[in-house]
Amino acid sequence: MKKFLVAGLVVLAAAPAAATASTTTETVYPDSTSWQSLDTRAPGTFDFVLGPAGAPLGYGSLHLSTPDGTAKVNLGNAQLAGTPLADVDALSYSTYRSSASTGLSVQAPSLQLAVTGTTGGFTTLVFEPVYNTDQGTVTDDTWQDWDAFNGGQGVWWSTHDLANQPAFTGYRTWSQIVADNPNAVVQAAFINQGSGNPGIDANVDAVTLGASGDSTRYDFEPSKDACKDGAWATAGFRTQGDCVGALASGR
Repeated sequence: MKKFLVAGLVVLAAAPAAATASTTTETVYPDSTSWQSLDTRAPGTFDFVLGPAGAPLGYGSLHLSTPDGTAKVNLGNAQLAGTPLADVDALSYSTYRSSASTGLSVQAPSLQLAVTGTTGGFTTLVFEPVYNTDQGTVTDDTWQDWDAFNGGQGVWWSTHDLANQPAFTGYRTWSQIVADNPNAVVQAAFINQGSGNPGIDANVDAVTLGASGDSTRYDFEPSKDACKDGAWATAGFRTQGDCVGALASGR
């Protein structure tokens, strides 16, 4: 501890306060700008909806539909832009795959990170539940939580060749990727569905991104206009007015 002499007295400088981790929740509405469509390809669509029942945060979620092999939905977020890959310590999200899906039963929305400074230059790192079976298997008509960081044990693949990780087929844990790419820096995070995985109808909510102990949870909610055509009853509200009031309260 440093000592300062003031008028002949020895004064001990106060020790700096320990940094405290924090988690904040941000509500994302249809007109919000924190998540923006970057590479959505028809007939892929997305919208903000009530439910499905038991949504992990609030009353609604982000609904994604990719009916054929050309369809894609991709929304990006810049919260982690400029963050060293090694500082990232929170990556998670929740999905709900509808039984109306006609595609492969193991497919669900993915979480992705655009990264520069890797051993291969630019790449996109991709987390998919299907390669993380220690967290469970994809199940229709139920909300499931996926921890893409998982204490460094989340399994990811890369769209470009990296050290010890061939493109598309090399599955490495987060800790292994960080160790192999010490200079990597995040550019953006993405929610992605489709582009080669047709026939998926799913929802996403509670996306969490964080670094150095601080994280943000994103709660996707529709506007109060979603409380129409009986949707309020399906979502479990007693009246349409209850639904409108609940959705409007966060505005």
